[in-house]
Amino acid sequence: DPPFLPDPHAVYAKDVLDIEQFSTVKGVNLDATDDTFYTKFNTGSVSIPWQNEMIETGCYKELNVFGPNKTRSPDLILDLMPEPEKTGCFPFSRRKTQSARSKPVPIKDQCFLNKQNKIADEISS
Repeated sequence: DPPFLPDPHAVYAKDVLDIEQFSTVKGVNLDATDDTFYTKFNTGSVSIPWQNEMIETGCYKELNVFGPNKTRSPDLILDLMPEPEKTGCFPFSRRKTQSARSKPVPIKDQCFLNKQNKIADEISS
């Protein structure tokens, strides 16, 4: 069975013009009372394309994972203390180091000031 069976008695349309465009009945003029009816009638039952894509890829399945007795999963418990780091042979091999890309690059103040002075001289001349 498909995950969604459309109701044959329901109207699935984003807009009143969608109903008019795909309806077999032509030449019907809509007035202000119809417009107020359709604004109340609009249920949002037609999903937009990105919503369909999110549902089809199944990316929401991981949100439905619970801990024991319908509690939060361990990764969502904010009060939980992190596990202590393991000690043993060669603890220096497990030490986390900062990558070269994330280290700040030292800039000498003198170089920076010389560059600013050159720019100021070019602007004034």
